[in-house]
Amino acid sequence: MTEPQQPYEPPAWGPQQGNQPPAGRPDYGQPPAQPQQPWGQQQPWGQQPPLAQPPGYQPPGYQPPAAPQGYQQPTYAQYGPNAPTPPGRVEPGAPWQQPGPWQPGQVPAVGPTAGAGVRLAGYLIDAVLLSIFNGIINGIFPGPVTYFGDVPIQSQSTIASLLTLVLSLVYFAYLNGQGQTVGKRIMRTKVVDAETGQPIGTSRAAVRWVVQMLMSVPLMLGWLSVPLSPDTRGFHDRAANDRVIRV
Repeated sequence: MTEPQQPYEPPAWGPQQGNQPPAGRPDYGQPPAQPQQPWGQQQPWGQQPPLAQPPGYQPPGYQPPAAPQGYQQPTYAQYGPNAPTPPGRVEPGAPWQQPGPWQPGQVPAVGPTAGAGVRLAGYLIDAVLLSIFNGIINGIFPGPVTYFGDVPIQSQSTIASLLTLVLSLVYFAYLNGQGQTVGKRIMRTKVVDAETGQPIGTSRAAVRWVVQMLMSVPLMLGWLSVPLSPDTRGFHDRAANDRVIRV
């Protein structure tokens, strides 16, 4: 009798359990290993780039550039709860502190002191401007006519004298209180506080004008206090504690 025929089974591909790789082929059935390039060499075109260089790596022969002469490493601002407070800034929640008293010598450098000649020129400009308004006032309120020989002289009325005096006071008190009259603007001078360099205000400028008028009574001799003073400050400047500077 013949034996029954077994069905055909195709052989399975790849290594099977129990099978051993051929002799001399230990890597049988494994993917081929890629050749490793030496460290730092450039890969050919189309191939995978090399791995990132480790921190602090320097190629052979590399020298870092030298810092320029006089260069200093910049300092960076610190942030966080322990960072120092910038100058001029008050820390939130800090108690308010009363500023210290003013000390002599803390005069701001606001400009050089104006000379006596420049100050006189500015005052003459103001005097000419006020004389124009004085003539208008005398024309509106004429005074009695007196004769000097055969020459008639128009005298100033009482009301015209009072209006002229008030106009002069308002002009010098207000404009000098702000810093500059018309004559001072033209001559580029300014009245400022002798200690702070700020405008003196209307009230102090009015005191300055009163002393200025008293200086004119004894033949204008009071005006000599300006050129004879080492700091070119007259009696009216010291009364108002001001000084006239160039701007």
